[in-house]
Amino acid sequence: MPLEICLKKYGPVYRDDAEWILKFLSELTDHFGDDFEDVLSRYYDHVRDQARDQKEFSRTGTYRYCREADVADIIEDDLFKKKNLYILALSYLLSLHRYELLLYIRSFVASRIGTGSRCLQVGTGIGLETYLADQHRAQIDSYDLNPYSSLCLELLQVSPAVRFIPTLYPFDEPGAFDHCLMVELLEHLEDPADFLGRLCGVMKRGGDALLTFAIRMPQIDHIYCFRTVSEARDLIVGSGLEIEDEDYFISSFLGFDESRKEELAESSEYPAVYACVARKPLI
Repeated sequence: MPLEICLKKYGPVYRDDAEWILKFLSELTDHFGDDFEDVLSRYYDHVRDQARDQKEFSRTGTYRYCREADVADIIEDDLFKKKNLYILALSYLLSLHRYELLLYIRSFVASRIGTGSRCLQVGTGIGLETYLADQHRAQIDSYDLNPYSSLCLELLQVSPAVRFIPTLYPFDEPGAFDHCLMVELLEHLEDPADFLGRLCGVMKRGGDALLTFAIRMPQIDHIYCFRTVSEARDLIVGSGLEIEDEDYFISSFLGFDESRKEELAESSEYPAVYACVARKPLI
C-alpha cells in the first residue's frame, strides 16, 4: 500500500528515487553479506515494534528510555548499527511521510546550498542528505557515531569535499558554517535545547539549518519526547534561531486529511515529523 500511494502521488520521481535507493541498499547488504529478503523481514519487525511502542506511548505518555546512558548498549551493538541503516533506507521507500521528508530535504539543499559553502551535518545516517549537498559542491563535515555511515558515503560515491568524522561534533568553531543539516537527531539527545544553542554558536550570521523533530514517535533509541510542534518551535527560538520555513509529515498507513496536517502534527492523534529551516539572524 505505501508503494502504491507514493507511486500515485509522485509517479516517475518516486520510481527514480526508489531505483536509486534500492541500488544503494543492495550494495550495502552485499558488503555485509546479508540477504535482502532477511533485510525486508527486519523492516517488517521494525514496523511491528514501532506499532507496539506507539500503542504503549498512547497509554503511558512516555518513552521506554529517557537517558543517553539507557540506550548506550543498544546503539553500540554492531548488529543494531547495520540494522538501523537498512531500516533508514527502506523507510524512505515504504513510508509516505519519510519519502516526503526526503523531498523536503532535497528542496532545501537545491535552493540554499551552493558551491564552496561550508556545511555541517550532525547525524550522517545513510548519507542521503550528505550526497544531495555534495551534488551542489559544498564542503561538508559530516559527523555520526555509527562508523558504518562512512561506508554509506563511500557507496554513494561522494566527493573528497565530504569529510566524515565518527563522533559527535564538539561545537568548537564559532561562526564557521553557512549551513547545517540535523535530520533525525534531536530526539536521541537528553538535552536538545543545549544542542541547538551550541549549533547557533557555530553558524555564521545569516546561515541556515535544516532541523527535524520526531513528535510523539517512540522508538527504541528515542529518548527525548517532543509532545507538540509548539515545543519544538520554542526550543528553536530559544536557541537564538529564527524559523523561516516549516512543514509537517504525518506518520500513518491509514491516510489522513492533507488539509489538516498542521493541526494533526500539533495534536495527539498521530505521530509526526516536524521539519523546518531556521536562520541565524544577521544582527
